[in-house]
Amino acid sequence: ADAYIFINNLIENKYNKDKRYVLCYGNYELPEKKNNLFLNEKVNIVYAGVIENLRQAAILATKSALFLDDSYIIHILGFGDKENIASFIKVLEQVNNVKGYEAVVFHGKLSGQKYSDFLHSCQIGLSCHAYLNEDMDSADYTFPSKIPTYIGHDLKVVSPDISCVLESPFAKHITFYHYHEPENIAKAIVECRMKIEKKNSEKPSTLIREMHEDFLKEINSLI
Repeated sequence: ADAYIFINNLIENKYNKDKRYVLCYGNYELPEKKNNLFLNEKVNIVYAGVIENLRQAAILATKSALFLDDSYIIHILGFGDKENIASFIKVLEQVNNVKGYEAVVFHGKLSGQKYSDFLHSCQIGLSCHAYLNEDMDSADYTFPSKIPTYIGHDLKVVSPDISCVLESPFAKHITFYHYHEPENIAKAIVECRMKIEKKNSEKPSTLIREMHEDFLKEINSLI
């Protein structure tokens, strides 16, 4: 190739041989906020994405509710095959039974304006895929697409401390956790809430706007 579009800066460092390139971390759309779906006084947390047993993101998000009090509610938006959905539902029911109330709610798959309104109605987005030790290197060659989507909806984010995210421009809006344990995710959620309540940082979507403008300039220059 004469030039490249890289999904993160780690790939650029690994592969670029002095050729021209631009970085694009994903979707830089800034959807309009139209409806607030939740009039509750809880901290509304969302995991949106695939539901599967391999990296267990939806299951980890659900189990983290065991370590949170009733001022939090976790919403799961997702899709997957019947077997994985069934396994996830069992975990969700077990967690809610232990808590004694609906601490986690499964909403199925949403798209379009309904999806956008849902994200805008939450405060924290979870990006919590579990990477096994042998998968850690592979994580350097990707980037979680949900992170720019969350931030474009002005959500703060909770994420594992994988290198591609730690070294990204989004890191300042992310609360990181180490080791893929539900309790660690819950601690990061509480820490994230404290940051939100300080209200002393810029809106996350401002970063998306800046990155979009920079990308347009860079891609035009490259072409």
